[in-house]
Amino acid sequence: MKKAIILLAVSIFSVLLSADISLFETTVGKNVIYDYSKEREISTITFFFDGGTANYGRDKAGIEKFLLEAIQKGTSKYSESEINSLMDKYGMRIIIENNYDYSSISFTTFNKYFNEVLDVASDMLSAPLFADKNLEIVRKRMIDNIKAKEDNPDELIWLKLNDWFFRDHQYISLPDGYVETVSNISGNDLKKHLEFLTTNNRVVISIVTGIPLKSEEKIINDKLSFMKTRENWKKIIPSPYKEIGRDTIIYSDKENLETEYVACKFMIPSVTDDKYIPARFGLSILSKRIYETLRTKHGLTYFAYMAASDKKVNYGVFYVSTTYTDSAISLFRQEINKFKKEGVTQKEIEDLKNIYETSFYMNNEKSVERSFTNGYNFMIYGDYNHNDKFMKRVGKMKPREITAVLNDCLKNYQFMILK
Repeated sequence: MKKAIILLAVSIFSVLLSADISLFETTVGKNVIYDYSKEREISTITFFFDGGTANYGRDKAGIEKFLLEAIQKGTSKYSESEINSLMDKYGMRIIIENNYDYSSISFTTFNKYFNEVLDVASDMLSAPLFADKNLEIVRKRMIDNIKAKEDNPDELIWLKLNDWFFRDHQYISLPDGYVETVSNISGNDLKKHLEFLTTNNRVVISIVTGIPLKSEEKIINDKLSFMKTRENWKKIIPSPYKEIGRDTIIYSDKENLETEYVACKFMIPSVTDDKYIPARFGLSILSKRIYETLRTKHGLTYFAYMAASDKKVNYGVFYVSTTYTDSAISLFRQEINKFKKEGVTQKEIEDLKNIYETSFYMNNEKSVERSFTNGYNFMIYGDYNHNDKFMKRVGKMKPREITAVLNDCLKNYQFMILK
């Protein structure tokens, strides 16, 4: 098994070595990343729209998710049934991502159908119909999903904690929206927002393919000529969270729960901060320790973890479901205090580094994953090759660095207890 993993990593690495990545300029500026490798048989184009919740107020929460779903329901050139047929014919797959900092939509197909799919994608983003009957279908599905999250205690607890943690901050606008906001978004709202995103916002386009750039550059320029990025666009940097300066525990009730749920957030460095990588690494190590303590040693839960989010303004999390809330929180604090005194070991770092490396290379094998990663890295860091730098940074990680960074972060916990 180990040999197979090594051979897979070598195989993937050889593909990465032969890749030819370049930036070229269109009407969206020099924001188009073209990642060509002759070994690839699958092409993906991903459109990123910067800003996320900075692009709308709480009264329009959910509008970008609504928009990216609705444009798939028919355009001036393609009816919804034709789009569905083309998805089968071209093996076309569409994936959307709706985030606090950005939204994205990816189109994946075989190389030989890339231009046809590019035509479909450009028509969706330039001339969607937004027919009333189709909007109602999207609206109903979104509202059903929102209600399902509110009924699920694992989801509900984070929604309630976010209302507290994100107060007075742009992230208070939930990207998936609320029943009342999604209910009131109109076709005209969607048209205006699409125009804003495609002509007055920062757009990053990421392409991963087996087709040489010289064959595609003119076609891409022509198909995407309707898109523009506002001149002198400045990177959107959200304001800091409102800091409490002390631990806070908030309680919320939900009927018919068989156990209690604990969610916690605390501040950590932004993804663009050099301290983010050791913070994320350290929280991954702490997560394993917390799980072993709460689950294996004390049998208080089936599930517990710690993690780092990936936001421009960032936070760490702790979660546990248990009928012994006080004991779980007490043991959590004990593990944190132990970490602050003893730090992490080099072995823990090496074990986790191996997991990161395997995940890194496997994700880069898939065109859709690589397209997303290249575009995300360019949008957030200004460098599509950021993952290589991330892995090099991980390779140099030392225990004292992780300990020092997390010692500054592990404080002022904002707890939400759902019972």
